[in-house]
Amino acid sequence: MEKLGPYYIGPVTLGSLRGWILDSGLGQADTLLLHAATLENVMEEYRALYRAPMPDPYFLLGVLLEEATDMLVPEDRVVALVGDQRVGRPEYSTEPPAFVDDGSEVFRCVDCGQFVNENGEVLEQPARAYAQQLLRHRGEVATRHRSAECCRIK
Repeated sequence: MEKLGPYYIGPVTLGSLRGWILDSGLGQADTLLLHAATLENVMEEYRALYRAPMPDPYFLLGVLLEEATDMLVPEDRVVALVGDQRVGRPEYSTEPPAFVDDGSEVFRCVDCGQFVNENGEVLEQPARAYAQQLLRHRGEVATRHRSAECCRIK
């Protein structure tokens, strides 16, 4: 296993991490280590973007993202472990991750049944797909109804 870094890649975001992974030629056997605060920021960005919690373990383009627990990684830097063969390292899988219910509420338009947010605005993908998964997981009883912007019939 070879340690590369720490590297400054600019503000650490999902986009900058994707770009750096592609530019560095990292693959499924590699791991990116991030400072705890940096990883927390990436997790918040993921949650805001996909309206779902970030899976654990999380693989970005096949590369494992982890909090650096056994080595010092400065905030806003990344360290790559190329050919990571640490004991207990999760393996990358192309199988879809198990569904995670984050406890959020599911809202539907009272008139047409479309998925909406708490303000009555129609959900776009991937938030709509996540709401559908929540509905399948919990059943119709967990749905709350809202008057929504989607219907002309009020």
